[in-house]
Amino acid sequence: MNKDNFRQLVIVCRDYKIDFNQFINPIYVGVETGIINLLKHNKTMAFICGDNDTITKQQLSKVIKDKKNLHLESIVFNSVKDQLDSELAIILALERKLNFQQIVLVADGTRWDMLMASINICLKYQQYNLILVGENNYCFMLKNNQHYTFTQHQLTYDYISFFNYGIQPVIYNFSGCKYYPNQDIIINANDTQSFSNEFLILPNQTPNLKIKQGNCLIFLHKNIR
Repeated sequence: MNKDNFRQLVIVCRDYKIDFNQFINPIYVGVETGIINLLKHNKTMAFICGDNDTITKQQLSKVIKDKKNLHLESIVFNSVKDQLDSELAIILALERKLNFQQIVLVADGTRWDMLMASINICLKYQQYNLILVGENNYCFMLKNNQHYTFTQHQLTYDYISFFNYGIQPVIYNFSGCKYYPNQDIIINANDTQSFSNEFLILPNQTPNLKIKQGNCLIFLHKNIR
């Protein structure tokens, strides 16, 4: 991948600690409290949007007031709608023909339905290799016959889990892990056995993953004690 010609659309929906160094030539979009996060870190945004259900107009005005000469295109959604704010942000970015090759969705919370909706967004926009980033979690999808080398940022996570997100069985082979390294592992639909593996990083070895068959949803998790 030529990083000079590669850009990520990074949609930030939450105000929590983020390692901004993990992003590649990012185009930022602020959604709800993610706007505050990006402003606090002096990140330039293509536009901001949301339905103002987690951030008040007063909060937003106060933060923007502290930034002199800041002019942001702001789109307010109707609170009664059929899509998440994050997906509407993707739609707006596509309508504006922003130049990006990958989408990163920074979203987290306690609602399981929102998590499921975010995973569905991941599948819906899979041509953009969408990544979900939470405060302690990271999720992405790999497909049939894909080879993958983990980044240094991804290797900071403690656990890695694999799930079949399709009808066809997933077959993967993973080096640099604690359990079943360099073995072909089969995951059938609804299987739950391929979770909580751990990276095992050896000298001069980078963990590599090959998806030999199927659609594989991969989760990384930090063990916060």
